[in-house]
Parts: sequence; structure tokens; C-alpha cells
Amino acid sequence: MCRLSLRSFKTCSRLSGSCCNSGSRTAKLLTVMLCVLILLLSGCGTWAERTQGTLTAAPLTPGAIVTDDWSYERGGKTVVASGTWVHLPADEAGNLLLWIQNVEGAGL
Repeated sequence: MCRLSLRSFKTCSRLSGSCCNSGSRTAKLLTVMLCVLILLLSGCGTWAERTQGTLTAAPLTPGAIVTDDWSYERGGKTVVASGTWVHLPADEAGNLLLWIQNVEGAGL
């Protein structure tokens, strides 16, 4: 993925119609070598590792309901909890919980 070859560079310069003398050829070679060196020193070989650790998208929760207050019955009494609450259907909540555990397990 990070390979640059002198052969492809020469083909490209021939297609552009540039006239190459030995001085410009040396300059082009040094430029290509500098680019390759920059790619190698900047971690070109670790690109694949970076993409392996990316997050997958969180599962969609189209059945979610957001409320400002929530009340429920407990022991014959109504308990009111204020604040913002997100209510999810059981299957969506399960998928979200599995996704969270997967992300935490991956150390991301």
C-alpha cells in the first residue's frame, strides 16, 4: 500500500511529456526517495493496525422514547424520578448493552 516504485515514476514522467536530463532525473529520484522515507518514518506500516481498532457504529434505537420525568409504582406508592430519561425496548437495550460490552472489552 505504501510502495512507490521508480518504474511507475518514470512511466508517469514519460506520460507527462517532460524531457529528462540527468540532473532532473537525479532530482526526481531524490524526491521519490524522500517521499518514501517520510512515509516509512511516519508510520506507514501501522496504517492497518489503526483501522483494526476502530469503533463499529452503535446500534440504532428507533423505538427509544425520551422523557423529562419518569414515574413508576413501587410498593403501592408512585415514585417520581426527575431528569432526562431514555426508555428503550428490551431488544434494542440488549443490543446496545452488547455493543457497550464489546467496546469496553476491546479497550477503546
